[in-house]
Amino acid sequence: MATTLKDWDSKSELMTHLMDLKDDKQPYVLIGEDAEAPRRFCSLSFEDRTGQCLEIALIMSFHGIEPSWTTSVDGESIAIGHDLSVSIIDAAQSRVVAVRRLDGAFYGFVATDRPDEILVCHELGVVKMNFLGDELWSVHTTDILLKWIVPPNGTLVLRQWGDEKELVIDMRTGNRVLGG
Repeated sequence: MATTLKDWDSKSELMTHLMDLKDDKQPYVLIGEDAEAPRRFCSLSFEDRTGQCLEIALIMSFHGIEPSWTTSVDGESIAIGHDLSVSIIDAAQSRVVAVRRLDGAFYGFVATDRPDEILVCHELGVVKMNFLGDELWSVHTTDILLKWIVPPNGTLVLRQWGDEKELVIDMRTGNRVLGG
């Protein structure tokens, strides 16, 4: 559904691109206009099942972690992780549905057994949300998250900085299984 991430040299170059899209009556969404000290300007093109294209432009402070995206099963919602946030886009309506601020830098998405929910790993924990941007649960780590592992038993293992403590949580409920 998405093409690769395209970088622009400057905010003005990205904005010129968006104005060209507007002139061509192609829908677009702009995320991150309020980014603090913006240093990266990029865009993604999404095509739906009917062939309609939606351009999503990102203005980012860029903490060194690449933006990432995932879509709902029906392809009508797009979650984009960037900087300290996850933005939820309604592709059919070409609009931002929600922007969820995270407690630390965005790291990545983890698929769940429920197609309408996603796990978002960030610098200080993990948040489970739906494609409306509603938080279903949140787990905070006591130190910086180094990595996560998804064993086949429905848990999520979070490895933290320091003595590499592990926190094991149930992916459905967010409850601690062991560790800590």
